[in-house]
Amino acid sequence: GSLPKLRDESHKYHSNKQHHNIHIIYNMIPTPTETPIDIRLDNLKPSQASLSENLRQETIKGLSQIGQEKTIPGLLLYDQTGLQIFEEITYSDDYYLTRTEMNIIKQNVQQIVNNIETGSWLIELGGGVLRKTAMILDELEAQQKQINYFSLDVDQSELIRTLQDLDGRYQHIKLNGLWGTYDDCFNWLVKQRDSCPPFNLLWLGSSIGNMTPAEAAAFLRRVGSIMRPTDGMFVAIDGKHEPEVIRHAYNDRQGRSRRFALNTINHINKLFEAPVLDVTTFEFHPYYNEVEERYEGSLLCKQDLSVVFPGLPQTVRLLAGDKIFIGYSQKYPASRRNTLYCKGGAHPKYEWTSGDDEYTFALLAWVPTTTASQSA
Repeated sequence: GSLPKLRDESHKYHSNKQHHNIHIIYNMIPTPTETPIDIRLDNLKPSQASLSENLRQETIKGLSQIGQEKTIPGLLLYDQTGLQIFEEITYSDDYYLTRTEMNIIKQNVQQIVNNIETGSWLIELGGGVLRKTAMILDELEAQQKQINYFSLDVDQSELIRTLQDLDGRYQHIKLNGLWGTYDDCFNWLVKQRDSCPPFNLLWLGSSIGNMTPAEAAAFLRRVGSIMRPTDGMFVAIDGKHEPEVIRHAYNDRQGRSRRFALNTINHINKLFEAPVLDVTTFEFHPYYNEVEERYEGSLLCKQDLSVVFPGLPQTVRLLAGDKIFIGYSQKYPASRRNTLYCKGGAHPKYEWTSGDDEYTFALLAWVPTTTASQSA
């Protein structure tokens, strides 16, 4: 019979801070109807109210910066409206990333799954990319491999939705929710290293591009520090270097990217429960930096503004021409990609690529420092 339709990926442009938000899991096997496992540090479990307050403070701080580019938290892209618009973007003819990555997985899924042992864990960093994830899980099911799948997310409600969308789909795969951050996940894995089965991390959507190259290399080194010889990481990396194609991907001809970016203004007004900003005084400013090979997304202020935030005695000044940074996507053509691997201490066991070799789905491994001389 046909499998149920799945939701689409829901987060692409994350800011740096958002990328330190991820989840992990325990050796318990809850059913999807159970509450996701809360793996956040016990002394750092914030309430929803304090999370909103932190977001308000980050917004004010980012917009108040003088002498440097103003910013807003990348999380502001992803209220319910933002998630829905981004889902539309992934179906756009201009947005090549989702389509290309799905084609790579589809064409190579058997070989990909051959590298996942029965009895192992598959831990996805940031759930919600179900059109792609399900292709891998479906093949694992077809090969009757007993797998514990963990979906990590900092958003508990999204995590529950992800698991509900997969509920009842598999007989051989146990579904688990991990509520926490990347760091929570890695810290937990460190504690489990001596007892847990082999595991593979799964990081889809070329999310690594939302970090600076230095941050991405540091992230890979952190991953490498918890890896055993039996463990690995599947990661998708976009290496597109055609400026016009990239420009259209992040500024599609149907205007969805523009709606997605400007929706952050509406989200700010909801966050502060007041008409703090007028969306008509901003315009979307997408830019492809050909030197850095990076898409950079901003909002451009069209006129001088004195912004009044509830409870804040002083106003925040925005000037005509001010750019408010909302996110970027670093591209990694082959030379940059190999540099990234090197600086991250990783080596690709396998690379599955698009026909033009510009998009890569890699299985990375790390040589333990004690046996570095035996590098493959």
